[in-house]
Amino acid sequence: MEFYEELVHFYLTAYRGLAVLPQAEIQKDMNGHSWKADLDFMALDFMKKSIYLVEVSSSTDYPIKICERLAEPNCKNIESYVRAEILRNELQSFTLSWWFFVRRRHADKINKDPLYLKYVESSGRCEVTALQDILDQIKEKLS
Repeated sequence: MEFYEELVHFYLTAYRGLAVLPQAEIQKDMNGHSWKADLDFMALDFMKKSIYLVEVSSSTDYPIKICERLAEPNCKNIESYVRAEILRNELQSFTLSWWFFVRRRHADKINKDPLYLKYVESSGRCEVTALQDILDQIKEKLS
């Protein structure tokens, strides 16, 4: 893991108290055919009954690959695999959300990206958080 991934991991576990599976590997599409994708993290919030599919990008360039996670059929393949294979059809009552951690200057752009808007308009859930904000929250907690 690179520095910002480790920072997000610390934030999710120590600060937010979530159970986290790092580097979750997706191996099949919705139809069971070989298909590969990797999530930076899958996080479970048992208090809020939520599953978070987490992607981290510290790139100075616009993180288009993160937005492409929300495109069909990518999001459906990943969401389906997480529920059926990783969670073995458990936690069906939990909501499933994407959570992107990016540089502050990209957060607003992602919220206006056509792939993001289409996903959210179709009842998908996605949060975008600036990496600098979580660093500030951690610093404040530790001071």
